[in-house]
Amino acid sequence: MKNKTLFSALVFSLIFVGSLSAQWTKTKGLPGGSFGHFAQIADTTFAQHDAGIYFSTDSGFTWQNLLTYQFYWSARLTNDGHNLLVRRYFVDPLMRLMRSNDAGQSWITIPVPDTLSISSEVIVGQWVVIATPDGAFRTSDNGATWEFVHNFLGDLRLDGQRIFGWDADSLMASSDFGQSWQGLASVSNVSTIFAKDSLIMVFQYQNKNILSVSKDNGLSWEVLFPILPSGIRFNQMFSSIWHNGEVYGIWGTEIFKTSDFGETWVETTPPYLDVVTNGISIGEGLLAGGGAGGIFRSNDGGDSWSAVNDGLTSQSPNRLRSYGSHLFAPGREGIYRLATDQENWELQKVEISLATTFHSFSDYAELNGNQVVSISYKPWFSVDGGTTWAESMVESFTFFTGIDRLEIASGNLIGLQDVGSTGDRYVSDDFGQTFQAMDALQTQYGTYMLRLYNDKGTLYAQTGDHRLFLSSDGGAQWNTVGTDIPIHWFGGNPQWFDGGLFFVRGGSVFVFSNDTDYSQFGTKLLFSKDLGQTWQLFDNLTTGFPWGIGIFNDLVESGGYLIAATKDGVFYSSDTGTTWTAWNDGFQNRVASRLCVHDGYLWASMTSDGVWKRTLADLAPLSVVQPQTPMTLNIFPNPASDHFWVETNDESGWLTVRETLGRTVFSGKTTGHPMEIICKEWPEGIYHLSFFGETSRRESYMVIQK
Repeated sequence: MKNKTLFSALVFSLIFVGSLSAQWTKTKGLPGGSFGHFAQIADTTFAQHDAGIYFSTDSGFTWQNLLTYQFYWSARLTNDGHNLLVRRYFVDPLMRLMRSNDAGQSWITIPVPDTLSISSEVIVGQWVVIATPDGAFRTSDNGATWEFVHNFLGDLRLDGQRIFGWDADSLMASSDFGQSWQGLASVSNVSTIFAKDSLIMVFQYQNKNILSVSKDNGLSWEVLFPILPSGIRFNQMFSSIWHNGEVYGIWGTEIFKTSDFGETWVETTPPYLDVVTNGISIGEGLLAGGGAGGIFRSNDGGDSWSAVNDGLTSQSPNRLRSYGSHLFAPGREGIYRLATDQENWELQKVEISLATTFHSFSDYAELNGNQVVSISYKPWFSVDGGTTWAESMVESFTFFTGIDRLEIASGNLIGLQDVGSTGDRYVSDDFGQTFQAMDALQTQYGTYMLRLYNDKGTLYAQTGDHRLFLSSDGGAQWNTVGTDIPIHWFGGNPQWFDGGLFFVRGGSVFVFSNDTDYSQFGTKLLFSKDLGQTWQLFDNLTTGFPWGIGIFNDLVESGGYLIAATKDGVFYSSDTGTTWTAWNDGFQNRVASRLCVHDGYLWASMTSDGVWKRTLADLAPLSVVQPQTPMTLNIFPNPASDHFWVETNDESGWLTVRETLGRTVFSGKTTGHPMEIICKEWPEGIYHLSFFGETSRRESYMVIQK
């Protein structure tokens, strides 16, 4: 490959930078990822992920990231043997198509009119031809001008010399870069087209499978009615591949091949039940990719397969969970566990049979010896170390919206949807075997819960009547916290609030608007650093905070610091969330989705870029850089045996008492007067008291002796 030296330099620079101290470094995984399309230029193979491109110079055995993180939501990768063309979903029309004529080292955007919806595309030298519902168009000046060339054409293909497509009832071909088109055959109900040199195969469907085959560039045709295994049909076929004189058809979880140009088909044996979408032939090897298993290779015509995921780290976990001495990451195939080298990930296969293969593990929990997973919005549990699994019984409340998040609070397992989701919440007091609807808040206060957040075992609820509630016993009892959330600052319109995001850490509360209309409420944040006693409104995040108009994807606390994951990287705050500092040294892709504190490190799941880590020792102790104000929380007697008093210097607020393991034993509102707390049932030991007042935050310790 002529640009191999430059690629090596790019990769070396990434590895070198990643090895420096005081910055983020990347772990070796999670392996695999979801790959949809392939391309070959000289001796380099390209594999397209929905959020990036990888390349291989050894026929697909090992892979390296192209460092082109602008390819989020890539839909398709095509090439003509010299040029690459990438189409992306859900982006500005000016950035929908991107091309490279130097093997991916540099890229040019090709603007497309926003009235054109692309269904397929090809690149031939300087020409780009697209098919849309409004017809086929082409450009030779990288999108500066577009020329209409034909009515609707479906499934554009390139055989190296001609472009193929089909209209309502004809197979069409163009040998002049799409300017003029010739009808080659009368066909209908076309599923897909395969073209290689002089061979053309048109896969059709109707009452039965139909295959029209030409071996002489379309001069003559043979119509076949093959009987396919398993009763599958051509309109269910994802794609087709030419490899060593045989054509391979990909049907999701199955691959069939034909050595007689479609008359008979036999099944190969993929080693997995995930969805396969595409593949490519490279010398003696056959590559297939899709789903989330990464890329697999066969050297014997599909009789056997092996994973070739070395270097593929685009798969990212849905969450990161720390239990005991282990860090876990739920993924598509199962639960990954970080190896003792803190670099590699080991797949803990969870054998659960579901009706469909379209599923993903979204969360994992360990409690009282039980293991619990959430998959396809349903919880499953194991009581024998993961050998066997049973589906948890979930009580239906108003409607079952699913469980994709598992939280532990006061010995209970909480089941809910993600941070920004509304719907029912559930609680399990038998370690994940059964879940009951969490309806105590509605019963006690006659209000409904909009969102729920777990801060180290204490539950916080945001309700439809704009109040904030706290539960220190796993959701059985609730108390109001702070003042009403001031939606009157928005003219009383609750729309921004009902669709917002909600985070609570260490007494700091963040309520983000999730309104997509940024001119109205999309850059609004309500913030309280005293559990809702007082509120601040930030009206424009683009000038107020360094993450721009984004919102938090996750929020953790460590050593007094708040640390947030955002679409623009990781940021920390040393003053309970008032000001923030970027903490992104070493990142290439800065879209952070999940965070976890484990074994002295902060671990970050980066969108489609695996898991990264950074030592928390990089954050200076707050006692050094920001001395704490003297404690004014008076406790007497201390030590105590059956009761004690807490004095807050006439300041009202919220008082919480926790044992050494973090379990809350008392939580309640103070009025400013000395408060008596009964402790005769508490075990002996040291207890931590935290007070969030109207103007201050204080902490202290006390001892219980019998």
